[in-house]
Amino acid sequence: MMKNFLARMCAATACTLMLAGQAVSQGYPVRPITLIVPYAPASAPDLLGRVVAAKLSESLGQSVVVENRVGAAGQIGADAISKAAPDGYTIGVFDGNVYGILPAARPRSGHDPLRDYTLIMNAARLTMFLAVNSSVPANSVQEFIALAKANPGMNYGSAGQLGIHHLSMESFMQMSGIYMNHIPYKGVIQAVPALITGEVSAMFNSLPSLSPHLKSGKIRLLGAGSPQRSPLLPELPTISESGLPGYESLYSMGFAAPAGTPKEIIEQLHAHMTRALQQPDVAEKLAAVGLEPAMNSPTEFRAQIQREQAQYRKLVELTNIRN
Repeated sequence: MMKNFLARMCAATACTLMLAGQAVSQGYPVRPITLIVPYAPASAPDLLGRVVAAKLSESLGQSVVVENRVGAAGQIGADAISKAAPDGYTIGVFDGNVYGILPAARPRSGHDPLRDYTLIMNAARLTMFLAVNSSVPANSVQEFIALAKANPGMNYGSAGQLGIHHLSMESFMQMSGIYMNHIPYKGVIQAVPALITGEVSAMFNSLPSLSPHLKSGKIRLLGAGSPQRSPLLPELPTISESGLPGYESLYSMGFAAPAGTPKEIIEQLHAHMTRALQQPDVAEKLAAVGLEPAMNSPTEFRAQIQREQAQYRKLVELTNIRN
């Protein structure tokens, strides 16, 4: 009898929670939404967040306010998202650094991206390109690998330790069997000039950071890190087709909410974000910073994160670059 009573109580509680979630979603949103970006203004994640926030404001009929919470390589902003009330009024940009690189590099931090957040969607991806100083005597990926093997210890630059620029080259070295000396800089704003002057011979970077110097002839691109040729530079071969089959260097970014956010609200946000990202003017604005729309469902986003986490963990272990 007690078991039947408990079963009825559990069923009633589940029903109440379900109806409460539906009630919340039916009136949602009734006040402004905060969209947290864990990085500085003018960064690619910031532009993605602002473009989508503007479209959400139009379609939802409520203001979506972008708030930059910068620091600790994105961890401060990520924590602000996860610790907010799970009511749909705080969401945020959720990128490969937060859900992949940081957990791999800091396994004792207690940060669990799949436990601490409710995923909304992957939204876009950033292709990384292998660039060399124009004085480097290599015009292809294979020629560059041969040069690096003949001259071990050539310098390469990155925008900082354990960032996507750094890990892209570490993966390239692992797969090609070369050794290069890493020189980390304080951001892209310092790293790119080092490539231009020849202080470093090569680096991985996104197209918007490199394109002004391609036109001047100071640097040269050897390959794209995308699985297929980038629509931004369709004439440039991928690194995978240029002698390193399977090589990829993509930086993904999407959106997430605090764990426990009602499913109905997540579905509503996903639908509105998908429509926003399908609009031509949004694609044009994203392309300006090298981003390509790449939408998926929350379930697909979870599977993607699990794959990327495994890749980052393996790379961090192989290179022994935890911090």
